[in-house]
Amino acid sequence: MPASFPNFIAWSLVLASAQAFAASQEVEVRIDNDKVQVSAPGLHFLVGKPLQELRSGLSIAFDIQISILADARQTVLHRSFDRFVLIYDVWEERFSIARLRSTGASASHLTASAAEAWCVSRFALPMNGLPQDRPLWVRIDVRANEGRDRRSGTAPDGSEDERFSLSNLIEVFSRPARSRSGSATQWRAESASFQLANLRRLTH
Repeated sequence: MPASFPNFIAWSLVLASAQAFAASQEVEVRIDNDKVQVSAPGLHFLVGKPLQELRSGLSIAFDIQISILADARQTVLHRSFDRFVLIYDVWEERFSIARLRSTGASASHLTASAAEAWCVSRFALPMNGLPQDRPLWVRIDVRANEGRDRRSGTAPDGSEDERFSLSNLIEVFSRPARSRSGSATQWRAESASFQLANLRRLTH
């Protein structure tokens, strides 16, 4: 065996550990006023086809689901949904957002990364009923409903916007994303396992 082979194995293990650590930081979880809040600086959904359509003058509705999971991600303990409609100002090169489940909740003049972070930061999941000493995970699912005309509020085929309700959103995330033009696109990010008792609590 060459003398350098053990060194190669050692470096491989170091790199694997570094990659695992980076992946575990994809979703950050913390406690704020007895609510579980998350951030996902590595989750980017203002990309590709949705971004192209926003820049062409269409509004895009993004459905976001955040789940707290147990039993090796097999059991959903809490789940929260919301829909965010985004538009893009081609002159200012900034995004505006309207949150549909909360009247008056909106933001404007945001960069792409700030708009993504704003959407995820709107969620606060209750701690009630969550075990303190069992491994838990947080999963974020984002689905873009592309191709909606900002002026008419309809899809390119003329159909009405999908009625917004929790039951409809459950159905949205249970069906596979389609790949044809004007269809939905999905992204997912997950946290590393954690226990509530060990989470960082925000102080005000």
